[in-house]
Amino acid sequence: VQTAALSLLDDDVDAIWIPTDNTVVSGVAALIIVCEDNDIPLFAADVATVEQGAIGGIGIDYYQLGVECGEVAARILGGEDPADIPVKSVDLTDTYVNTAAATRMNVTIPQAVLDVATNIIEE
Repeated sequence: VQTAALSLLDDDVDAIWIPTDNTVVSGVAALIIVCEDNDIPLFAADVATVEQGAIGGIGIDYYQLGVECGEVAARILGGEDPADIPVKSVDLTDTYVNTAAATRMNVTIPQAVLDVATNIIEE
């Protein structure tokens, strides 16, 4: 992950967004260091990565996802045919912002973003 992050420096990258990917998430500490050392804003799809040092991300409420999955499981266990149950999705409701990470990456977070954040991390 660190080698890949360093290779992006040659491409004059303005910012990095990382998806929820096991390889990237497992090596995110190295990516964060590269971003902090080079003033490259790092954003993540996984809000847990924001807690580790990305500037921000929008994610799902995993508790609500579990509730909805449990409801579907109960319907199936109650005898309903899974083919008759419509596909559901969970809205992106959690907006995490890490102000300390933003400072380390030389980014100013607009007040409008802070106003809608559901979780602000100030390490």
